Amino acid sequence: MAPDKILPIPLMEQSNPVYDLLIDSCLIVSGQIQPNVLRDALTELVNRWPILGSRVARNRKNRFELHLPDKFSDARPPFVFSEAHSDIAYPSMPSRKAHISPQMSTILDHFRTPSTPRIVPDLLKRKDAPMLQVHVHCFADVTCIGFHIPHLFCDVPGLAIILRAWCSLIASPNDMHSVVLPQLVEGDPLKDFGEPYPKTKAELKVFRKSMLSTFTIWGLFDTVKYYARLVSDVVTNNEECRLLFIPESVIAQLREETMGGKEQWVSENDIVTALLAKLHLFNREPTKQPFTLAFTANLRGQIPALSGPNVYIRNSLIPLCAPAVPIREMQSMSVSEIALDIRRTIEAQRTTDQLSKTVTVYREMCRQRKLPSYHPADETNFYVTSWAAGKWGELDFSGALTEGAGQRNPKAGRVLFAGGASTNPSYGGRSRWSIVMSKVAGDDEEEAGYWCELGARLSAWPELEKYVSAWSA
Repeated sequence: MAPDKILPIPLMEQSNPVYDLLIDSCLIVSGQIQPNVLRDALTELVNRWPILGSRVARNRKNRFELHLPDKFSDARPPFVFSEAHSDIAYPSMPSRKAHISPQMSTILDHFRTPSTPRIVPDLLKRKDAPMLQVHVHCFADVTCIGFHIPHLFCDVPGLAIILRAWCSLIASPNDMHSVVLPQLVEGDPLKDFGEPYPKTKAELKVFRKSMLSTFTIWGLFDTVKYYARLVSDVVTNNEECRLLFIPESVIAQLREETMGGKEQWVSENDIVTALLAKLHLFNREPTKQPFTLAFTANLRGQIPALSGPNVYIRNSLIPLCAPAVPIREMQSMSVSEIALDIRRTIEAQRTTDQLSKTVTVYREMCRQRKLPSYHPADETNFYVTSWAAGKWGELDFSGALTEGAGQRNPKAGRVLFAGGASTNPSYGGRSRWSIVMSKVAGDDEEEAGYWCELGARLSAWPELEKYVSAWSA
C-alpha cells in the first residue's frame, strides 16, 4: 500500500483557538431529502477535490498537517456519512416571528450523532478518522443536514465554496460527471503576503505607528491582566447565548436611515454588525473604559494572490478593529453611527498595505500560539464574526428531494434555517463575541432576514427582549 501524501497546513491556518475547533454547518431544508443522493454527490465531490478526504495529524514539531490516502476504500473512506429518520414533524424549528430562540447548542444533536467529534482533539483520538463528517436527519416535514469539518482546514467562506460545489452535483443526480466545478487554489498563496515581523522594540514601534488597526500580540503580563478580569466577569455574571433573527425590513430601514441624504454607503452586514454591537452594550456599565469593536474581513478578492479565477477554500479571514470609543459614549451612539464607523474602518484598513500589516501580526500570533488581541490589555472589546458572505441560505437541495416532494411543498429543497457553531463547549465569555450566521429567504408566510447568535448576561436579557420586541410592532 502506497504511503499517504503529506500536505502541510500553512502557519496562518493554525491560530489559537482555531486549531482546536470544528465548523458545524447546520442546515434545515424544507421537505424530505434522499440521503443516498447527498452521499453520492459527496463521493463525486471528493473524487474531484481529493483533499477533502484527508486526515488531520500532528507532526513532530507539534504542528498540524494533512495525511491524504493514496486511495480511498471501505477500510479508509473519504468521509463519515450517517443518517437518521423520524416520522414526526421537526420539533425544534427556531422561530423567525419570535426573533429570539434557544441557543444553537440545544438543536446541535439533530445535525450529528453521538460519535461526531465536537472539537479537533476528539478527532485526533480516533485513529485514521476522516476529517469530514456529514449527518442527515430526515423528519416528516424537513431535513436537517450537518456538515462538520476542522476549522484549521477552511473558514466559513471556504466551506461555502465546498457546499455550493456539493449542491451543484446534487442538482444533476443522474449526470454528475457533466457538472463543471471550479479549480482549487493549491499550496499557500499567502506565504509571501505580509512582511517580516519586527525583531526589536524600535522596529516594532515604527511598525505599529504605520498600522491603523490595533490588532496586536500581548505578552504574558498583559494576557494575565486581561483574562483575569474577563474570567472574573464571566464567573460573577451568568451568561446565556440565544439565536437571534433580524428581519430584513428592520435592516432595510436602518440602512436607509444610515445612508439617507449622505454619500456614505453601508452594507447589510455593516448594519447587522452594528446592531449586534448595540445589543451587546446592554451588558456593559457606562464607564470611560475604551471599547473596541472588532470584526472579520475576508482576504478573498482583496489581494492579488486571492483574486484569480480559481477558488480558495482555506482560511483567509483576519480581524479589523474600529477605533476605540469609551463605553458610555458608544452606548449613546445610534446603530447608524456605529455602522458608519464600521464602514470607515473597512475602507481604511482593507487597503493592500494595511491588510499586509494585519497579516504580518496574524502570522506571528500563530507562530507564538497566542490568542487574538484587539487592543491594549487595560481596554475591552466586542468581536463579531460574520459568516454571511458564505450565503448558506441560498443553497438549493431540490435535486435530492424524494419523489413528489416538490409538488406537495413548493418550498421543498429550500434552506429554512442556516446556522452552526464553531467553538469549544467549555469556553465561557460568550457575551464578548457574536456570530452573523446567514441570511435566509422569505415568502408569503415568513420574512427574509439574518440568523445570528448573541450571548448576554442573564440580567441583560429582559432589556434585550424589550428592544427586540419592537421589531414586531
